[in-house]
Amino acid sequence: QAKRLADTAAKTGFDVDLLVASAGLGLRSVTELAPTYAATFARGQLDSVATTTEDAAVWWNGLPHTAAAVPDVPSIWVVSESYATAMRDQLAILDPANALVFGGASDTPESVRVRSDRNLRAALGGTVTSLNTRMAIRWLEIANGSAPSSTDVRQAWVAWARDARQPETYDRRPLPDATIRILIQEMRAMQPRLSKSVALRNLRPSGIACEQRRFSGLFEE
Repeated sequence: QAKRLADTAAKTGFDVDLLVASAGLGLRSVTELAPTYAATFARGQLDSVATTTEDAAVWWNGLPHTAAAVPDVPSIWVVSESYATAMRDQLAILDPANALVFGGASDTPESVRVRSDRNLRAALGGTVTSLNTRMAIRWLEIANGSAPSSTDVRQAWVAWARDARQPETYDRRPLPDATIRILIQEMRAMQPRLSKSVALRNLRPSGIACEQRRFSGLFEE
């Protein structure tokens, strides 16, 4: 989806410089070579680098960044809540005339922020993980070469989103890990080559709730 975003920007007339926000290496060009590392701002993971907002910001500010946004050049930032919290100082000084932040966190300035909207998933497709990026792609498609942060484009987005929204409803029942393991074993007994993604798709229509990361761990076990 990041490649799609860059391609969409290029097709609508922009000279694209694609950057990646890395919890291990900072802000860098996607073309740079980098060593392997284990670090994330997502909370509760083995590789989490911070447990508080303050610690995340300190960690981010101390990383060896090799790229930076140019103030007078249009920029689009696609960041999850945990990364936006770590990058808050950088996002706080973005110019609303040139920058947009898709996703973001509560302390991301509203003047640049485009909040995640799960009710657009039916129109945009994909998973919740890719929603911010898909929103940015659609925004650029609507802009069609105009300045992405312009008032006209914002108004066009509001009009499109109003018609595209479809409320998501959740009526799945949670089950303990032991029960999920048994269901996985039963599915794999019938289909030994069953993939993890297909197994999860098979599980969800039955009305069972299981978050993707949790299911992935149980499937690997």
